Amino acid sequence: EYGDQDSKQLNQIQKEQEEIDLDKLREIYKNDLELLYGSDQNYSHRNLYMQTEFFNKIGSGTPVCPHSRPINIIDIRVSTKEHFITQHILNGGLPALLKGIPETGNWRALQRWTPIDNLLHYYGHMPIKVTEVRPIHGMGRSYQVRIPLSLYKEYADKNTADSPCYGFEYNFGDSRFNLLNDYKIPEYFCEDFFDFDAQTRSFYPNNKHLIIGGLRTGTNLHFDPKGTSAWNTLLLGRKKWAIFPPGTNMEYVKSIGSRTNQSGTAPGGPVGYWWQDVAPIIGPGTGMIEVIQEAGDTIFIPAGWWHCVLNLDFSMAITQNVLLPQSLPFCWKQIKKDWPNFSRYCEINAQHLLVGIDLEAINRELSTSSCTKCCSGAQIGGGQEEEEDAALLEFHLTQLQ
Repeated sequence: EYGDQDSKQLNQIQKEQEEIDLDKLREIYKNDLELLYGSDQNYSHRNLYMQTEFFNKIGSGTPVCPHSRPINIIDIRVSTKEHFITQHILNGGLPALLKGIPETGNWRALQRWTPIDNLLHYYGHMPIKVTEVRPIHGMGRSYQVRIPLSLYKEYADKNTADSPCYGFEYNFGDSRFNLLNDYKIPEYFCEDFFDFDAQTRSFYPNNKHLIIGGLRTGTNLHFDPKGTSAWNTLLLGRKKWAIFPPGTNMEYVKSIGSRTNQSGTAPGGPVGYWWQDVAPIIGPGTGMIEVIQEAGDTIFIPAGWWHCVLNLDFSMAITQNVLLPQSLPFCWKQIKKDWPNFSRYCEINAQHLLVGIDLEAINRELSTSSCTKCCSGAQIGGGQEEEEDAALLEFHLTQLQ
């Protein structure tokens, strides 16, 4: 056995070795680090990194908006999958925070992704995508900046940006393949309509993401694309979420502070600005939900629900988008409207999975709506669609009572 002095010497040797490794990594990834630190996302107009009181308030659990509601909490160790489907997926769904998923699934991530020392021990040399840089001439694909996790952690600790670069990794090849063995898809979300065959899967191929970010990183208000719901399990750190019911008419969209009524993350400033400027003044009637996600928690976002996220600590999560079969009656009309070729393929080849959907009624409605717009010159997002949005929002608000 080693004595105290021997242990100190071994720790010192290990520390020096790690520093040498970091120096080597910095040299190898020199060009990518220059792109990362020089990214135009790294602007600082408000010096959020100095606003300790603001982040303490956000992370205290006290609602930022006086009209927001808490999220439904489900402990899967004492609840059932059937109960969850009935209460949170059917009829358009309701968001939920699920507890116990990594523990009941015996996830290896509980040992490898947390605490931070374990994460860096197992995956410190693993490159992750942290930003993209467009070509100077504006033509061609953006360059994906990938750096080792240990260097990203260093960046997260040192940068003072209001909107630091955020790690979103969808490519699980190379050394990242091992991550797939660290978690299991929860049984609640194993069924994905896109998994029917290679053709449907190709419609949404990159549906899982490793998400890694430091304090002040996050995503602006958005809803997920192609009718998908999403689950997000956090293993390290804390996240602050704001969630809103579906709706795409511009009056509603503006009332919750979004810049677009389309799916996908809207362009905008740092997500921290939304929490400072918009969240405190959102009025009643929006159905806003606020929740802090702790390590081990899983957030479920049903199809169409708006959400934005602010990281309160250095965090790491796994998330996946799925087209749940139980949600198809709610979202198939929109899928058919936006992607007619895909929906036509599914209605021919996977009709047995569309049981419970009145396809003829949807076809008639879309056909009538199209004819009406052609004759009247109406614009998308007006008239009937706004009335439907209002009715949908009212329905979800009654479910939140």
